[in-house]
Amino acid sequence: MMWSHHLKTGFRVVSRNATFSAINIFGLGVSMALCLLVLLFIADQWRYDTFHEKADQTYRIVSDYKSPSNVESEMYATSPSTLAEQLLAEGIGVESAVHVRDGFSGEFIVDDNAIRTPGLYVGPDFLKTFDFRMLDGDPESALSAPGSLLLTPESAIRLFGRTTEPVGQVLIEPGGRTFTVTGLIEANPHSHFRFDALASLTTLTENPVFTQQLADWRTSMSRSYTYVVIQDDTVDRLQQSLERLRTSAYTDPSGEHRYDAFVLQPLTDINLGMLMANQLGAVMPRIAAFFLGGFGLVIMLIAGFNYVTLTVARGTTRFKEIGIRRTMGAGTSSIFFQFIVEAVLIALLALLIAAGILMWLLPAFNSLSLISFSENQILIDLGKDMWVYGLAIAFTLAVGILAGVYPARRFTRVNTTTVLAGTGSGHAPDRGRFRKVVTTSQFAFSIVFVVTSFMMLGQFRHMANTDYGFNREHVVNIALQDVPFDRLKNAVASNPSIVRIAGSDKVPGLGSTNGAWLYRPSLADSVNSHHFSVDEAWLDVMGLDLLAGRNFDPARTTDSTDAVILGASAVRKLGFTSPVDAVDAVLTVDGSPATVIGVIADFISADPMRSGDPISVRYRPSEFRYAVVTTVPGGVQDAISGITREWSQLPTVHAPILQVLDDELKNNFIVLLFADLLSIVGVFAFFSVLISCLGLFGMAMYTARHRTREVGIRQALGASHEQVALLLSRETIVMMLFGVAIGTPVAWLLNALWLSNLSNGIEPGIGTVVWSVLLIALLAVATVATQTIRAARTHVVDNLRS
Repeated sequence: MMWSHHLKTGFRVVSRNATFSAINIFGLGVSMALCLLVLLFIADQWRYDTFHEKADQTYRIVSDYKSPSNVESEMYATSPSTLAEQLLAEGIGVESAVHVRDGFSGEFIVDDNAIRTPGLYVGPDFLKTFDFRMLDGDPESALSAPGSLLLTPESAIRLFGRTTEPVGQVLIEPGGRTFTVTGLIEANPHSHFRFDALASLTTLTENPVFTQQLADWRTSMSRSYTYVVIQDDTVDRLQQSLERLRTSAYTDPSGEHRYDAFVLQPLTDINLGMLMANQLGAVMPRIAAFFLGGFGLVIMLIAGFNYVTLTVARGTTRFKEIGIRRTMGAGTSSIFFQFIVEAVLIALLALLIAAGILMWLLPAFNSLSLISFSENQILIDLGKDMWVYGLAIAFTLAVGILAGVYPARRFTRVNTTTVLAGTGSGHAPDRGRFRKVVTTSQFAFSIVFVVTSFMMLGQFRHMANTDYGFNREHVVNIALQDVPFDRLKNAVASNPSIVRIAGSDKVPGLGSTNGAWLYRPSLADSVNSHHFSVDEAWLDVMGLDLLAGRNFDPARTTDSTDAVILGASAVRKLGFTSPVDAVDAVLTVDGSPATVIGVIADFISADPMRSGDPISVRYRPSEFRYAVVTTVPGGVQDAISGITREWSQLPTVHAPILQVLDDELKNNFIVLLFADLLSIVGVFAFFSVLISCLGLFGMAMYTARHRTREVGIRQALGASHEQVALLLSRETIVMMLFGVAIGTPVAWLLNALWLSNLSNGIEPGIGTVVWSVLLIALLAVATVATQTIRAARTHVVDNLRS
């Protein structure tokens, strides 16, 4: 009965105060939609690899590895290739240990075309360790023999069509290596293992040369992963064995390459785990969850502040109701739960709005480059995943209870005698201090969000329009695949649309780099440079300026062995006074002597967030992976058509892969990723301002109604419309100024901090902050003015009668 009464009263309060209720419902609905999106994402990510039966007993062994290129502490998800085998030989109670190796390209010739089916090399115990569902084949033997291959159903259809039974079929790689399909396996989207195919590890180990390479802990670590299944009481013995193997099974006389520790990482902690190098598959770092969760919490607080301030302000009109209920015998708990029920009721109504907004946000969120590229979309089946509904209900109840606690506690302190006597609420007034603090906080949060959004927008525009320092117009990159560079160069030489062709191992500016250590005897430390292997035409094709010295000359045999061209920043970091000073100097490049034959102007070698990186360039035709061509102006499409025709005449099963450099730079993943972050921050900024303005609107409306008689008296005494409007707006203006005083320096410091980590970042501009603050102030003043001006223009008689 009591709950029924509370519900009836709650519905009556909501319906009688439609405007205030609508503000609260909409504000909570928007913020709940954003928070639910974040919660669903985190909850979905948390399910990764929990479907394995022995997930709680399974660990990945990760390495604390040091090398000259990694002198600071950094964990690697990889470990030595032979570690699984050695742990099994230790006899310490390890149930299973499996070696997984990345790098299976899965390129097979089908009907004279090469079809890629990428995946992993896995040891024979992989199917005993992990519970991926086998759809066909024998799990006991499917990965035992060399050349064994498991396909996902999607891969099998892509390779054989729907009418051919895949098991037993033989596939041939372009190099002649053969694989036999031994089964079908279902990939699980909630696993960090991502594959189209699994190949037996014995395919590699049957080759003695490769077996010898795998035995080298230094060279085999970059692509090898070790997983073990153990009992809880085996953890200590396993760690002792790992420590013993670390100190006894590997030594590096130079001391430059060493394993400082092996660490057990629980299988279920791989996703949403710590940041590591060499991660396998789609892994979302924990910091991303904190980042999104922080934004969700702030936007929820802003909406919650609105509810509390409006409820407390409006609650003063309910003192008599509370006093009468107290007189009729209602206890403190009854009053308390009445306000809690009203808050929960508002939250449940907000959930309906949140559900609608969430359905709109979910596809947009899944299409973000950050999410789609890593294949970490929120995968929810509303017909099967009942936990989603439980999560939404639990979150809604939590929001309602938390939002209602403060008003409920405040109104349980009402003194019946003073209330019924009409002399007040009976408790010490706080003169609106809580409301002022909350409103000021909303201003401060909004300023931080909006300033950050504009700073990120400025950085995004800067990156989109940045000068890469090389020629990006009329340039086409051709992936060589298995075609020799000279063969392709001769084939397209007669194409009238092509001006010149060069070879290189990397495309600059797209985020992928190779490193090379530069050492000058007079310096204590080496300089790590971004390295490019090119030919003599590359500087001209890329439009790079030679500042001193000369270009590569194929006629000089020493240019392919001990010559290097440096970028201007590398020259400065190596201590040379000028580009001319560096020419003819002898350095050590990755341990080999090299003479500096030239110096070029710097260009963006890694990504558009970085500039001024040290660059080294050597003449290494054997390392070419791309042919780079410049075309006549407007001749890009003709050049592509001609190259495609010539490619079909070359002895390769691969389809041509051609990319226009300008398009590649515009669609650079780093730029797309930054655009995603900008979108996320922009959405949160928009809703934070919107919700804050809704709260101001509600408070302005309440204030105008609450002070109607005061306004009427002031009007009767001669106050003008402007004086009345200023009177009603004064408090909001003061709170806004406090919000500006708090939010502006915080926004400045936060943005200066992240921009300082970008070598190609913009300067945090005062103008951006000023315009952001003026925008928020304008919106706030306009919101409040709609109510204060209306109250000021109401006729004095109407105000005095109300």
